[in-house]
Amino acid sequence: MLTDGVSLSGIPEGSLDFVFSVFSLVHADRETLQAALHQIKPRLRANGVVFLHHSNAAALAGGDPAVDRKLGRYRSLSVSADTMRTASRASGLRCIAQEIFGWDTDTLRSDCFSVLTLPGSCWDQPILVTDNPTFCTDAIEARRRYQEKSDQS
Repeated sequence: MLTDGVSLSGIPEGSLDFVFSVFSLVHADRETLQAALHQIKPRLRANGVVFLHHSNAAALAGGDPAVDRKLGRYRSLSVSADTMRTASRASGLRCIAQEIFGWDTDTLRSDCFSVLTLPGSCWDQPILVTDNPTFCTDAIEARRRYQEKSDQS
């Protein structure tokens, strides 16, 4: 379905089983994410699931000006895993899982994957939050092992 790129008004209510966004919302501020969640909720089916990749930079900002400048170039400084949980509750959605991680091999966990659903859906559960400081190095190692296996074939 084609939309105007700003709203979901062309998508019928109760029609979505899965909403997926990776890299598109890492620059979005807290208010933009809140507005998106308010538009997503009525369009989900009873057991629909939302998977969003968003910033976690707000959890890291405010200490070191050099870190803030670095983060502000590629992530929203007003969004964190915690603000996503708050925004999901405010929009009537349940945040059921989060993985906090970084793309760089340094220690900045500037990103978060959040999984949301409707209260009472078959997926509804207490939230599971995973802080994964080795996400990027694990991915690099997995890619290396895969490449070695492919080279041996």
